[in-house]
Amino acid sequence: MKTNPERLRPTEAAFVAGVALRDVNRVIDEDILPAGLCSRDEGRSVLALACPLIGFYFAGADRLTAGERLVAIRRTDARLRRFPSLARAARAGADWTRRDALLTIDFGAFVTGASDRLERLALARARVVS
Repeated sequence: MKTNPERLRPTEAAFVAGVALRDVNRVIDEDILPAGLCSRDEGRSVLALACPLIGFYFAGADRLTAGERLVAIRRTDARLRRFPSLARAARAGADWTRRDALLTIDFGAFVTGASDRLERLALARARVVS
């Protein structure tokens, strides 16, 4: 059974990705993520599964070129989308290491970190009474 992927507002995505709100808006405006991971339709939104990729993109800025980060994101995107949720991706025990001829990147910390923050967001949402 395929579940509906969770969409986050930019402020929520910034928290889950561990980046500033302006970074999430930049990802949306500049089409940094592969198609379908973020949307401008009916308000801006980002799939929760995209948050590890957003976190990686900005955390790696001091060490990797934008081109290298985009290639790594595109190669990891398909693997993330195989999971119905970010929590499942984090619990899968998968090897999130990506190897290229000259470069090895471990996305594991980005996946588990984003999953942990998404869980904290869910707990905070549950406490809100309106």
